[in-house]
Amino acid sequence: MKREDIIRLSYTKECFAVVIRHSVREVITDARQSLYQLLTPEGKELARNFGMKLPKTKPIRLYHSHVERCKETAECIRESFEGQVHSLSCHDLLTGFYVFDPEPILGDVNECGNFQFISNWFKGLYSETHIMNPYTARQKMLNAFKHNYNENYLDIYISHDWNIALLSSIYYDINKHNYPWPGFMHGILLEHNENKFLFSCDPDKKVII
Repeated sequence: MKREDIIRLSYTKECFAVVIRHSVREVITDARQSLYQLLTPEGKELARNFGMKLPKTKPIRLYHSHVERCKETAECIRESFEGQVHSLSCHDLLTGFYVFDPEPILGDVNECGNFQFISNWFKGLYSETHIMNPYTARQKMLNAFKHNYNENYLDIYISHDWNIALLSSIYYDINKHNYPWPGFMHGILLEHNENKFLFSCDPDKKVII
């Protein structure tokens, strides 16, 4: 879901959380060295603009992965948000918690690219000594978001493109390369309605989780 749609739909009373990719970062040329890139000036401005446009009817809780560019995104949102910021903290499940042995996985990403990597992962082509089963990883994230649900807050989770793509596999056929790869500050929306948790990565379609 695009950034503009996430902002618009965050105003609905059912929305309790959004999960977004961090803002615009420096270029990555080697996946094995992908932890160190920071936000660009454009990225900081885009994150501040996002925070400024969020609804102010509820306090927000900001969560970010331990990678610095996600923390930077969270801090920029906090700076510009005109309502109450309840908290800002790191969350372990917003990074690549599912990768146990990064070297072979990231080496393969360099060879085949992100789309093929995700497809290979779901096809079971990687050893589970190297990377967690994708369905298990996806469910761990969803369970954490649901467990953290509090109707009094809007939760903002700042993560990475792999995590957003993994979550989006609920809706998209992950073995096809024509699904929208999450851009900077794109993501998903989570809603709670009539005791049901709803997931949306498209403005017009929701899935019960």
